[in-house]
Amino acid sequence: MFHYSLGVHDYIHELLKQTSRTFALSIERLPQPLCNYVGTAYLLFRVSDYLEDNYTLPAARKADLLYLWDHVLAGREPVHRLVEELKQDTHDYNDPECKVAHECAELIHVLMEFPVDVRRAIVGRLRKTTRGMARWQLRGVRVETENDLDDYMHHVAGVVGYLVTDLFADAHPRIAERRCELLPLSRECGLGLQSVNVIRGLKKDYERGWIYVPRSFCAPFDMEPADLFAPEHRENALLVVGQLIDKAERHLRAACAYVERLPRRHHRIRLSCMWPMFFAAATLAATRARDAAPPRRNSIYAVLLLSQAVGLMLALVAAPLLGAFTAGVILTTADMLWGAAAGLAGALGLAFLYKGLARGVIAVVSPLAAVVGAAVPVLAGVVLGELPGLLGQVGIAVSIPAIFLLGWERVGTRARSEVLMSLRYGSIAGLCFGVFFILISRPSAAAGMWPLVAARAAALPVLLFLIVAGRRPLRVARVGISAVILAGALDMSANISFVLASHYGLLSVVAVITSLAPAPTVLLGRFLLGQTLTPARISGLVLAVLGVVLLSV
Repeated sequence: MFHYSLGVHDYIHELLKQTSRTFALSIERLPQPLCNYVGTAYLLFRVSDYLEDNYTLPAARKADLLYLWDHVLAGREPVHRLVEELKQDTHDYNDPECKVAHECAELIHVLMEFPVDVRRAIVGRLRKTTRGMARWQLRGVRVETENDLDDYMHHVAGVVGYLVTDLFADAHPRIAERRCELLPLSRECGLGLQSVNVIRGLKKDYERGWIYVPRSFCAPFDMEPADLFAPEHRENALLVVGQLIDKAERHLRAACAYVERLPRRHHRIRLSCMWPMFFAAATLAATRARDAAPPRRNSIYAVLLLSQAVGLMLALVAAPLLGAFTAGVILTTADMLWGAAAGLAGALGLAFLYKGLARGVIAVVSPLAAVVGAAVPVLAGVVLGELPGLLGQVGIAVSIPAIFLLGWERVGTRARSEVLMSLRYGSIAGLCFGVFFILISRPSAAAGMWPLVAARAAALPVLLFLIVAGRRPLRVARVGISAVILAGALDMSANISFVLASHYGLLSVVAVITSLAPAPTVLLGRFLLGQTLTPARISGLVLAVLGVVLLSV
């Protein structure tokens, strides 16, 4: 569970990240105190979403809980009664919305600290949404017409658009002046985003017995909404989904008009509104590109395999070219074996890293892998007597904590077992990366880039084995292939640079500087994506610059 003792901003931020990374990214763009107001409101709406969307409860029970939540918000019932009711039902704390629902008392406590006008706006809009959801549960999910669908989406999302505009207007007089023209468009924002959610969740909702496709969309094709996934109706079903996509795009065009009418000086508010629209537009584009089938994420294994194959091709091109500019290549069996061993270590490192990122705490796995990956070559340098001078040693001492700080985030109140698993995966991945650095630096400079060819050639079969043995999907959207190819090319370019650097410098120094790669990533995130630099990352950047300066002296 989460704890309010973290402080309002950290508490809300932690819950947002657990519930929705997309909206966490959007809300964190807002200036304070709007960030806390909108973040808290979003989480309170997710309590209603959880009660309405809980597939383990019958409709009547969900309606009762929704009306109880409405009474809590009105002050007619104590919040602990809802908490006790929730404990009686089946729940899964791995479901982020479940965690938020069980935190409703703490969220109400946060809400009560807000100014009266803000509190009144949030409660009023939230109660309207909650009562609308209860009415739909008692009615049953029967969407006859597009107006029915709009009514449902209005209560689950359109009202949120109204609330956000209320909060913006309350905070800024210039937005308040445009409130009347913004409110209708703010509803369109909610309907647009919810339309995309309907499209994205078609299959999952269908399996639960919920179909949000209007019957009027299906009638011209002599089919019912329940026939949407029947093989014999596939062509017509795609046309029906196409109508949903057209509808979503109409709403999103109006949402763009909403952003345009927000005063330009409030660029952080405009950016906050734009992020969800970007993701929604990308989802619609991917849906059309996949013949209107609900989009799925790219398989990380397919991305990894393709990028590694691209890296191998680049290494095969680079090896003879770079050899032509030297005195010649003198290649031995030992050099190729060193390279192959390095490739195996690197492949295992990637496997453990991605496994850790998928199952563990990213804020533990990622920085730990980077730190261990840098520390292992340093220890090897000590053993091999390759330590730099005094300033270089200070630079290494400064850079190691910098690597950790650049990737560190709050882990929240995660389960001890989850943190321990993250420590294990991060440590093993880092050890493998450190071994890769050591092994790939062992071939002689006369071998050129051919050991890298051996490394990648050895890694590919290992990745194939892990994919086949684990029955992993191999799926890459056509729109993302160019990005994967570029990533593979950049990865191999970095490996080539590392090998060249290790031939001219000390392994301990080169490995540490290489492990400072998160520094430019943090800066790009700040200047291109507007991400906030935490005190920890600012400290990491300062230490990284100091470390590089000391190591280069």
